[in-house]
Amino acid sequence: MNQVLDWLYVGTYRDAENYELLKEAGVQAVLSLAYPVEHPDILVGYTPFDDGAPIPEESLYRALRFVRRQKRAGHKVLIACSGGVSRSPSIAIAVLHELEGYPLVEAFRTVLSRVPSAFPDPTVWNSLCRFYRQMVSVNDVWPNRA
Repeated sequence: MNQVLDWLYVGTYRDAENYELLKEAGVQAVLSLAYPVEHPDILVGYTPFDDGAPIPEESLYRALRFVRRQKRAGHKVLIACSGGVSRSPSIAIAVLHELEGYPLVEAFRTVLSRVPSAFPDPTVWNSLCRFYRQMVSVNDVWPNRA
């Protein structure tokens, strides 16, 4: 589990399942993008979508709505997918852009600087670019990894 902002984390499904880890970090809400999780006193949002495919707009809206509500409530949030590599970093990029006002490319670079294992799938990245009408090649943002 990697901390992106003081209130925002990106991680794996295993992180999302690990109640002790979540409590230790002060996480009060989990957005799961791969598999459902349950905890007695942690709010859970479940918005699955396939990796390697464009993010469905409704899934993106639902994910952002959940995170926005949790941030407004003052909660620390973990965004988790299977491996914490593509989907959860991609949604974190959208969160930084939408909720924190980062330019899209800066959001991408910020998440990558804090989540060393991140490697957003180019199809997922391109769907974010289309959604925000800002077509930027993953090669331009991340020339050494694409």
